[in-house]
Amino acid sequence: MGDIAYLNLIDSVYKNTEEYFTKYQLAYNDIVKKYGTKIGGVFLLPAYRTTTGLTINTVSGNTSTQTIELLGVYPSSTDLSYYANDLKTKMSAFIDSNDMTTFLGFNNAMLPEAVEYSNINLRGTLKDMLIEIIDGFTQNSALIDLESSRNKLISTFDKVNFIVENQGDGMISGTTFNLATLSGLTSSDFYGKYSSVVTYIQNNHTKLTEKLDTSVNFNSLSLTNNLVSDFLSVLLQEQVDTIVNMYTTISNEDTAQKVREILNDFIVTPSETKFRLDKTPVKKDDKGINYTISSVDYLTDDTVKTKLMNIKNNGKVSLGATLNYYKT
Repeated sequence: MGDIAYLNLIDSVYKNTEEYFTKYQLAYNDIVKKYGTKIGGVFLLPAYRTTTGLTINTVSGNTSTQTIELLGVYPSSTDLSYYANDLKTKMSAFIDSNDMTTFLGFNNAMLPEAVEYSNINLRGTLKDMLIEIIDGFTQNSALIDLESSRNKLISTFDKVNFIVENQGDGMISGTTFNLATLSGLTSSDFYGKYSSVVTYIQNNHTKLTEKLDTSVNFNSLSLTNNLVSDFLSVLLQEQVDTIVNMYTTISNEDTAQKVREILNDFIVTPSETKFRLDKTPVKKDDKGINYTISSVDYLTDDTVKTKLMNIKNNGKVSLGATLNYYKT
């Protein structure tokens, strides 16, 4: 009946895990450098991406499993755009109801009678800036790359999970579902070929978010002066010239340059985080991983058939209680 080779599949467990951790670190630093460790939490933390677990089968029959945590998926009703819209609304309301000239210290660059005229112009400028920045949350390319890498890793684990759970491999031809029994394959031996990857993820994934600031609850966001100051000190880091040019237009060069000095003292540029992770696991050898098909039987179990369909499906698979089979 022939052989089935699994070297490439086992290789992909290692390679896709390494790629995922690389993409995660790149996304983390991109997000934190642009938005800070407080806002960065809503992008990455399981408090918001609440479905985080991926079930890993370790023996046949689904009688023994482990769980690894990956970048989670948001509930459909509170995705990243939900949090972005809430932040926009509350930041805009704060700006409209506060003396932002004095809040940012710009009053020290002008006469008292100029503050109100400054506010009229500054409020609109700040809101326009923040709307554009916050609207960019969902378009962050590093985050999109990370989510794609996570989905690829999920799909890879789903494939090896099926083999371990069923101690064989599944095939679909039209409306016919088959299970191939593989001579010499045992679930524990097959799982052992990549178990070090599972251990690596379990031991290292939480390290990826441990430096995020969890003091802000974006599920019930309440803005204080200190919190808005923290947000703006990072969000405005690329907007200094625009604000200074506004003051050059509505006031004079001397005021504008004083505003620049005040902004330069106010702005915070987050540093890049270097993660202290364990050494990435390496597959023990490059020998072929081949099994001979000893028999092929029709699959009649609807649960197993559904799992096989989810694995083979190239389209969208809805989120369940875990990340298993999730595709977007």
